[in-house]
Amino acid sequence: MLRYNMKGSRTAIFINPHVHLKLLLFMFLYVYNLICDLCSFILCNMLCRVLFD
Repeated sequence: MLRYNMKGSRTAIFINPHVHLKLLLFMFLYVYNLICDLCSFILCNMLCRVLFD
């Protein structure tokens, strides 16, 4: 019983960091894409104002 619990906790400790890393990576990519979209949108607006004013 004790061995099973130790094994379970050990596998949980091994699995969790990978899940957390994947979630962090996903969140980072999502935020990065949002920031890129926002920056490109602002840059396009600025360029349009400079070109067409």
